[in-house]
Amino acid sequence: SESSKYHEIITFELEGVMFRAEIDCLNLNKETEIDVKTVGYCLFDKQWNGERKVNFIEAHNYTRQRALYQLGIKEKYDVLVTPRIYAGSKKTRSCRMFKFDDQVRLDDEIENIKPVIGRFQEVLGGAEPHKCEVCPHCVEDEVIDFEILTSSFCANY
Repeated sequence: SESSKYHEIITFELEGVMFRAEIDCLNLNKETEIDVKTVGYCLFDKQWNGERKVNFIEAHNYTRQRALYQLGIKEKYDVLVTPRIYAGSKKTRSCRMFKFDDQVRLDDEIENIKPVIGRFQEVLGGAEPHKCEVCPHCVEDEVIDFEILTSSFCANY
């Protein structure tokens, strides 16, 4: 039906910057959006985010991503959806549905993006993103040309 959509791509604007969202499942009648994720570890294992160990939602900043998608859906369809993540673990073969039910936090994520939207624009325009030097993505292409101070690296371990 027109109210249910699967793997839809939408574009939307925030503070003059265009964003692209790939939506796995959208049901406008039920006011819900679901993103499907698979992870190679147990869903309840803590992940290192460069500062401390956090759950996988926080480790990958999924609250910010879901807030952006919610904003895009609201802009396109004029429906405020409740974002969800349906996550499956390849390690344990368990699946869980995570509902982002804290609208204040979702709204705060959007407000926190606005002051740094210029940096988003720079990266989208080809500028090199800042590397955290900790996550697997940043370490993949690591060139050892600097030292990390253990006093700061281990401070939150």
